[in-house]
Amino acid sequence: MPAESLDPDHKAFLDDYVGRLHRATAIDDGVFAGISATRTAWLRTREQGGRVIFIGNGGSAGIASHLAIDLAKNASVPALCFSDASMMSCLANDYGFEDWIAHAVRLSAAPATASLRSVRRGARRTFSMRSRRRVR
Repeated sequence: MPAESLDPDHKAFLDDYVGRLHRATAIDDGVFAGISATRTAWLRTREQGGRVIFIGNGGSAGIASHLAIDLAKNASVPALCFSDASMMSCLANDYGFEDWIAHAVRLSAAPATASLRSVRRGARRTFSMRSRRRVR
């Protein structure tokens, strides 16, 4: 369809959408530095006999699970995923939603072996655990 036959509102929407998509997917030195730091942390975790633990809820649970399997299978980095609804609801019921992750790690991993990052959706913090937190 020739561009001149597009509804001006649709064209403006598409131009804006494509521009935002381009900016969101642009790769710069900061992105490469973040990827490199993550790779280094995961390999160090493997060398120290640890595991990487991924956590996701909702749609992110599928992504977390996929990442854990890919990391274990393709990079030989021991990894697992805490996205089981029964585990989440049990531990959240017993210890509170803010603390269920700490208790899941305590039950499933040796101290200081988990690399975790808090998950944010906009300004809302979904999980309270910080990266490389020790759990006893």
